[in-house]
Amino acid sequence: MKNLRNFILGVVLFLIWNPAESASKPFSDRLAPQIQVSIGGSPITSGDTHDFGNINLLSSSAPLTITIENTGNPEDLNISQVSVTGGHVSDFILNTTGMLVAIPPAGSTTFTVTFTPSASGARTAAIEIESDDAGGTFKIGLDGAGVKLNQTITFGSLTPQTYGDGSFLLAATASSGLAVSYASSNPLVATVSGSTVTIVGAGSADITASQAGDDVYNAATPVLQTLVVNKAVLTATANDQSRIYQTANPTFTISYNGFKNGDDELDLDTPPTASTTALLSSPVASYPIIPAGGTDNNYAFTFVNGTLDITKATPVVTWNNPASITYGTLLSATELNASGSVAGTFTYTPALGTLLSVGPNQNLSVAFVPADAVNYYSVPVTTVQITVNKATLTATA
Repeated sequence: MKNLRNFILGVVLFLIWNPAESASKPFSDRLAPQIQVSIGGSPITSGDTHDFGNINLLSSSAPLTITIENTGNPEDLNISQVSVTGGHVSDFILNTTGMLVAIPPAGSTTFTVTFTPSASGARTAAIEIESDDAGGTFKIGLDGAGVKLNQTITFGSLTPQTYGDGSFLLAATASSGLAVSYASSNPLVATVSGSTVTIVGAGSADITASQAGDDVYNAATPVLQTLVVNKAVLTATANDQSRIYQTANPTFTISYNGFKNGDDELDLDTPPTASTTALLSSPVASYPIIPAGGTDNNYAFTFVNGTLDITKATPVVTWNNPASITYGTLLSATELNASGSVAGTFTYTPALGTLLSVGPNQNLSVAFVPADAVNYYSVPVTTVQITVNKATLTATA
């Protein structure tokens, strides 16, 4: 009975001290718990919305603290559930650790919510606070926008290459960790497959590294590096040749060393040619065969001279078999009448003025020594045959 009297006394005193509130609220409400929710110290009403603003993907907002107060008397405010609902529930992280589930009159408790966008663009949800407040579920709208991250590409300068070099790998990286793609501006110089560069020809090509972005990252600004491919060195060597004095120069040929990628002379844009300083009348000696000229997109020529050896000519000695003579006829210029294609000295065997014996097909020979011994060989022997007939002997009695 004593407790009942105290309760009635308390109610009477409350009505006396709070006449305005007593007049505006039903008696049952004035004796029930009352919920009041605040953000940043400012009370809000159910249905209000909090905007987290723009938050980068892979990042989180600062935790938003929400305060629940029990402004009613004399009972506790019982919180049965605090939850996140709506289209993007997973983007709003609720933390109710330490939150009271029974808030005494004039008491309060807090919980936090953090915006962690999982995709770009507008993200929405709502917090629902279930309690025994007479007003039912208290709702707070949640808005925010996820913002894609920028990324950059690191792509260092490219080492100059030479035609014929093997393939090599590109090593650009994106700050996002996403794979980088490449393109070549000049496939006649270099092609790119994946991150592998294949050298096709000499020249230059711009290699562009790109990263198109994804759901989290914006496309990166492409980075360009110039690849220089130098010409390969091709050694062109004139092949050695020889010819005889007073004959035409042969056709000069060239051998090559340093072809790449299965190339040969037929692949050269303009092959070099070879020439010499030797003329038809040049004396016996060695002369340079000089390769020169030639152009090609993929090769730079180096030249090595060859040698043209002009050798002595062999004179032509012409000597027909002389007509038969009669025994007793001495050899004369009529029989010993060899001629040479060049000037020189003839030495006959048997010599001029020799008396030959009778007989058929007797050998006559001549040795020829040219006057120009620098450019001509001697002809050691040329042989003809002569017949010596018997002489007619007249016997007179």
